[in-house]
Amino acid sequence: MKKRIVYGAPMVGISDKPFRQIVRHFTQAPLYTEMVSAHFYRQGLKSSLRTMDIRNEKNIIVQLVGNNIDDMVYVAQKAQEEGAVGIDINMGCPIRKLVSDGCGAAFMKEIESAMHLAEAVVHAVSVPVSIKTRLGWKTADEIYQFAPRLASVGIQRLVVHARTKTQGFSGTADWKVLKNLSLQNCELIVNGDICDEESLNDALTLSGANGVMIGRALWGQPWFLRTLETGQVGEVALAETVLEHFEKMLSFYGLKGLYASRKHLAHYAKYYLGRQTFCEQMFRAESPDRVRSLIKGFFTKPERGHK
Repeated sequence: MKKRIVYGAPMVGISDKPFRQIVRHFTQAPLYTEMVSAHFYRQGLKSSLRTMDIRNEKNIIVQLVGNNIDDMVYVAQKAQEEGAVGIDINMGCPIRKLVSDGCGAAFMKEIESAMHLAEAVVHAVSVPVSIKTRLGWKTADEIYQFAPRLASVGIQRLVVHARTKTQGFSGTADWKVLKNLSLQNCELIVNGDICDEESLNDALTLSGANGVMIGRALWGQPWFLRTLETGQVGEVALAETVLEHFEKMLSFYGLKGLYASRKHLAHYAKYYLGRQTFCEQMFRAESPDRVRSLIKGFFTKPERGHK
């Protein structure tokens, strides 16, 4: 089977360095960082510096958010120096705080500003520049005015979450809207609601896109990109994978990793019998050793189910 074009999405609170390191065991596909605030990175905010930590990683695309051209250019150049293979500009995040600051999805209402920012970043770095956006602010056909103009300034990839800003994550992704979107010298990637082989094939067929980006379907399934690339599930040493992820969270965040790992552990447990009891015990655990014991006990021989 021909290898599919797949990307691991930028997900705030999920696609941090420990998560990417685990996903990398299963695929060499490009992975995106969490969204990095260009403004706060340039100000030296510790959390932003940590978010853009891509040392000793390969095939990583750094996603930036911001509306100040000087900040975005500066951080894009720093990301390239750190080894990023691409820079992505977030022009689709619907979070109210970002939008009110003129960032993320706000650019869909400010096409000229979006073009100026994208063009500046394209000219500032030698690695490919991409943009992640949505179908539109209110209506899906807005992408037909927005996307070609962005492509005209030299971006090499456009990733479209097939919902509007006003939808947020409600409703269903409308892949077919992208079918007649024509982009010059720009790869089109479709994102949203791709969770298995069937939805991947439907998304590609209906959108006419070159590839897909996987987000929420990776939660608790860091091997899922490999599954979609090859069409085969493959074997996973589940307990070892979960335990390694937990240890990497502790190494990266210190004791805070104990708490930051809880959402990941809950995602891993989602499809297994006894999940509720495991999660109740795990969320009460206040020591790494207790969590290690719970992981080994629950994931060694898990049974598929929904309880």
